Amino acid sequence: MPVPDGFGEKVNSRKELRDAAYGDIREHIGDHKYFEGIATVPPTNDNIDEINTEVQDTPPGKPRVYYSVDKPNEEEELEVQVSTLNDMNPPSVPLHKLILKDTVVVMIMRNLKSPKLCNGNRIAIDVLRKYIVIGRI
Repeated sequence: MPVPDGFGEKVNSRKELRDAAYGDIREHIGDHKYFEGIATVPPTNDNIDEINTEVQDTPPGKPRVYYSVDKPNEEEELEVQVSTLNDMNPPSVPLHKLILKDTVVVMIMRNLKSPKLCNGNRIAIDVLRKYIVIGRI
């Protein structure tokens, strides 16, 4: 699909895309204002997952892993294995395995508490706990 003139910047590799969009991320760790106007529009979910992983690996610190709930209601029968559902990556649905570090910026994908915490808001992660993520809008 051709990109209209003046609409972003054409790049030839994922590294060029990351560098063109984010610059030197290490210079802006903890500065969530820097990331407010940055967005990438890759062709597939796999591409964005790879870019997100690379960007998130940049800040120092140990990542924390969160998993989605993967147990069906007891009265429901599943025709598909839960592990198969966990491996799927449909558009606009968060991954089953979420890896976060403090100081990164994430985007909310579901309305949590409108109008403040809704789809598209960016949150700067401050603290990661076992079951709670604390951040700033």
